[in-house]
Amino acid sequence: MIKVTNLTKKYGDRVVLDIPLLELERGKAYAIIGANGSGKTTFLKILAGVLVPSSGATNLGAGATQVFMPQKSFAFDISVLGNLLAIKNDKKRASDILRRLELGHLAKRRAGKLSGGETQRLALARLLMSDFNIMLLDEPTFAMDINSALVAEKVIKTVSKEQGATLIFSTHSMPQAARLADEAIFLYEGKICEQTKADIFINKPQSEQAAKFLQYFTK
Repeated sequence: MIKVTNLTKKYGDRVVLDIPLLELERGKAYAIIGANGSGKTTFLKILAGVLVPSSGATNLGAGATQVFMPQKSFAFDISVLGNLLAIKNDKKRASDILRRLELGHLAKRRAGKLSGGETQRLALARLLMSDFNIMLLDEPTFAMDINSALVAEKVIKTVSKEQGATLIFSTHSMPQAARLADEAIFLYEGKICEQTKADIFINKPQSEQAAKFLQYFTK
């Protein structure tokens, strides 16, 4: 169980995140949904240990090992294969991950020559070289075209299931939330406005704020 209690994040007098209580089951997939500025990235960064909360606590559970992929990806200016081997010297694993993400043909190319979408897939590939049981992804298919996004989604879903990992990701894409998530958590002005099954949230939102958000992002 992942448990968040009395969690806040403030910048000066501005409260950007305020979550009194949140419990997430290990091994499930959660989509963090909300408008820009709703606290999605802040929440993920706190879970990842990148940001320190202003108050409260996060308990990821015994034996938790989390990995985090930020929205803005980067690549080491070496070969695509070298990017993965820099994380773990395991060529078999690296080759398999590149194949899954349809990057195998680029293994020898310098990563600095990749397109934005390819760099994003490489960032995901690099992440998957680590061993983990919690996967934290901030807009994981940002900058990808639809075909690349679908490939990445398939790999994310498959690997998280293979490793029995909890998947927590932010997205503005309701189809992506429906494909990947068991539950949706809707943030509004830093607070949890709704938490329910992903398909129920998308088709029958319970709050006025969620209904307005979905009207914009699904029209």
